[in-house]
Amino acid sequence: MKLKLLSAVTLTTTALLGLAACGNQGQDATPNATPETSTTPATPAEPAAVALGGEDAPAGYTFSDIGAFLENQAVADENAGGTFDELYRVAEGTSTTPEHCGVLLPTAVDTLLTLHEHPTDAAAVDYVSEDNATIITVMATTAGSGLDDVVDPAECGQFTRTSQVGDSSRSVIYESVPREAMIEGADDVTATRLTTVGVSLDGEATVTPDVEESELSLSGTTDGIRFRIHASGPAEEQVIDDLARLQVDKIRNR
Repeated sequence: MKLKLLSAVTLTTTALLGLAACGNQGQDATPNATPETSTTPATPAEPAAVALGGEDAPAGYTFSDIGAFLENQAVADENAGGTFDELYRVAEGTSTTPEHCGVLLPTAVDTLLTLHEHPTDAAAVDYVSEDNATIITVMATTAGSGLDDVVDPAECGQFTRTSQVGDSSRSVIYESVPREAMIEGADDVTATRLTTVGVSLDGEATVTPDVEESELSLSGTTDGIRFRIHASGPAEEQVIDDLARLQVDKIRNR
């Protein structure tokens, strides 16, 4: 059980839903800017109203509605309890050094608890590849809500994510390499590729993975909405950038 919980902190959101349902669970150092800037409308956008949907799924990916799961789980927890308590325990055992770099690598637990605690200021969906090797999470949050931290990937060239469950621990060292991402209509755009360069279990010596593993992260702000797209598993940069453009269009054309 310890191993299952320990691995949960590195799972993407959709993968974690299965656990929860069971009841137990360089380049430019300045963030990329776009030629155009958005103008905040009189009526701010609401995350739930601008969340992407099934029609926005990239080719080869299936849509998963995290919000619908949480609504169902809230009812289940009233009757049985346990799921969110378990997620909070996992969250308490997860840390990032330096701490602010954690924004670049959101966990499934982070996403679920954010939606649970801030239902009006956050919305999120998942897109799962046909082979289940990649899950892309797209989250929208209200700018100024405290959920919209902007972190320059160049300031997090290397950082460590540690998860602790009981006596078991796992530390992963990530290398962050900023990349260009021109997303018209979005401000404060940041994009990076995160590569695993070292892993340590239970305090043992850090080893280099035999197979390179990388994740993609992109975020930006449009009309009072901060959106974040994170791909865990193999993914093309074009797929992430296209989702960002779809998100911007949905916010601006609501």
